[in-house]
Amino acid sequence: MNFIKKIVVLFLVFNSLWGFSQEEKIIISEKVSSTEIGFFDVLTVEFEINTNDAELIEPTFNDFDFYSQKSIASSVTITNGIKTSKVTHKYYLKPKKIGLSTIEEVTFDYKGKKYQSNPIIINIKGETIENDPLNTENKLFIIPEISNYKPHRYQPITVKYKLYYDKDIKPSSIQLDFEKEYVDDFFIYSISENADAPFLANYNGKEYNCVVIRTDVLRFKELYDTYIHNKIIVHYNKEVSEIENESILKAARKIVPVVSERIKVQNFENFRLPYNYVYPYGNYKIDVIEPEKTSIRKNKIFEVQIQVYGEGFLEDEMIPKLRLPNGIEVVSDVIQNENTIEETKIKTIASRTYKLKAIMDGKIDFKSIDFYFYDEINQQHKSIKSKEFSIIVK
Repeated sequence: MNFIKKIVVLFLVFNSLWGFSQEEKIIISEKVSSTEIGFFDVLTVEFEINTNDAELIEPTFNDFDFYSQKSIASSVTITNGIKTSKVTHKYYLKPKKIGLSTIEEVTFDYKGKKYQSNPIIINIKGETIENDPLNTENKLFIIPEISNYKPHRYQPITVKYKLYYDKDIKPSSIQLDFEKEYVDDFFIYSISENADAPFLANYNGKEYNCVVIRTDVLRFKELYDTYIHNKIIVHYNKEVSEIENESILKAARKIVPVVSERIKVQNFENFRLPYNYVYPYGNYKIDVIEPEKTSIRKNKIFEVQIQVYGEGFLEDEMIPKLRLPNGIEVVSDVIQNENTIEETKIKTIASRTYKLKAIMDGKIDFKSIDFYFYDEINQQHKSIKSKEFSIIVK
């Protein structure tokens, strides 16, 4: 009986030592989403080690910037009494340059010993491979449709973000991750994020499902020669197989870099705008709502309103001001500015309401107000005037 106990003890010790030696054999593997990407694409890099007791010395990646926070996943399995574990460190990186770049080896510290992965060479070429609609491997891509690639200074443009996808793909959610430069370079007038109903659309001779996921109306803040580059993250389900007439779906996500053609802002020829003068574009009318009574008591407050309305977008500073005659004091000046989008057109109803006080007797004349804008349809600079009016102060 004692002999049997000794055999059992020896077996357990041997089994324990054998399992320990398996854990001592450290294996590191590295994997990238692709060895060839575009400059605006996001590279996924994974480093896996077969123990959860090792510490990763955080890398810097000299040729890449971090796109987002890394993720860590760990797992432990026991098979036939043998425990195995692994930890995966996943990084999302953006390239810094065109050409060959290196993912340097990363270092793990395990019980005082250093273990390293292998370096990986990545070829960075072009703007994007991940969102290239001519790449037959891309079953999902986004095209930015821009209304005008050569706008005049401060002229609004419309940007439609269209998502094209194969019929076996079912988008579930959209996450916008726009570059900081998008806000820095542009003054954003209006944003519509309500996705339209999907429709069939042809692109490069192939039929896709298509949906407009966002429409922006914006203008450059200054003179620029640039392009729009943003990222949109699409979460979707994809059919991978079919069993008994029921589709088997697999959840996935794709970080889509959206890059437009170049947009070059230009000045008008033979027409010089004052520096920092934001010129209105569109087609407008102007009215002045004068006091109901032309006879006003001295020091009594009365109201005058300027209204500008039509097709186009007006910023608050574009709304014209009253030409104040002598003997009139401003009590308040309130702006109301409402914009709506009808299909691809912006419509504006804007007003500036004055509360005024007459501080001297007699007839006071209010001169007409000039309002200048650029008619985009007829490509003409236009000027319109409001009517003149007078009041009698007693």
